Amino acid sequence: MKRRIFFILLIVSFGCCSPNKEILTLSEIKQISQNMDNNSVFDPKLAFYRIYTIGINDSIYMLNLQQLHKIYENNYTREFADFNDFAYEALNQRIKINYSDTSIGSNEFIRRFELMPDITNIYKTEGLKGLINKYCKYDEKRENYTLLEKVEYKNVNTISYYFFLNRYYTTESDNIFKVTYTSFDKW
Repeated sequence: MKRRIFFILLIVSFGCCSPNKEILTLSEIKQISQNMDNNSVFDPKLAFYRIYTIGINDSIYMLNLQQLHKIYENNYTREFADFNDFAYEALNQRIKINYSDTSIGSNEFIRRFELMPDITNIYKTEGLKGLINKYCKYDEKRENYTLLEKVEYKNVNTISYYFFLNRYYTTESDNIFKVTYTSFDKW
């Protein structure tokens, strides 16, 4: 009996102490950004899609990979040997980025937002499945989720952030309110 309890505790402790889940692997980031250092056209899969990082003020920042690359070039080349290492840490929410010095130019659009408590509560209690059940519909043909039109715009950023944490990228239609979430694994 003591042996069974020991093994159960051992299994539970390994489950609780598992490392943070990767949003993007280092090899995926390298694949996406392979030509960025040459200032040439790079892999568009994530280049212009929304990505999310944490600022030193604990706010969430929405930007694209090109903007993150500019931040790296202007502020983080001493701390990180190359952009891929920096992007890996930033996109996997392992470092907080200093956005206070507007290092990428005033014409660059980076959205800062706070997480909406009601959305965060659903995510913490029910996970991504809870957000999907309440705010999305699944498109079998395209194999992605579409945000329901009834969702208040103030909640879109928080929902999109939690999809990102679960390896989904966000696309928005330019002419109508349509937000879709597609798994990184569908590339």
